[in-house]
Amino acid sequence: MIRGRPYALRVFSAILIVASLVLATALVIEVASVHYQANLDETSRLEASALLLSDRYVAAVHAGSPAALLVHGNLPAGLRLTILDSGGSAVADSKFDPGSITNRIADPEVKQAAAVGVGVVVSYRIESGQRERTVCVAIKDTGSLIGFAVASSPVV
Repeated sequence: MIRGRPYALRVFSAILIVASLVLATALVIEVASVHYQANLDETSRLEASALLLSDRYVAAVHAGSPAALLVHGNLPAGLRLTILDSGGSAVADSKFDPGSITNRIADPEVKQAAAVGVGVVVSYRIESGQRERTVCVAIKDTGSLIGFAVASSPVV
């Protein structure tokens, strides 16, 4: 006859299993929280970059300066800046020739920006060959839409 475990050992085993499940759940929640915060921080950084680019573009238009100078220079690693005209065609880009970039007026982030001022999306970009987190800001001058400022970074 096989003897069963003593009652105290079974209770102790059950407590260990429950404690392990609680710790595993807490770890999963912590990892998810850190991931969410990292995404939020990156989106905020991209939005700030796009807003700054928007302001600089309006000033450049008023001064008659070329837009290409606005997207080049000492940019943080992984940051890509693009200026689109109001029809979605690239005017300037920090990584690619604007002529090689497909029209983006139908892209979700551009549609969102046209509707509410800011659009955010993660999508695959043909020209870079990778998934990018993108923030697009509508550029307005005296209330009229004159283009879009786009900041993006690779999704790792």
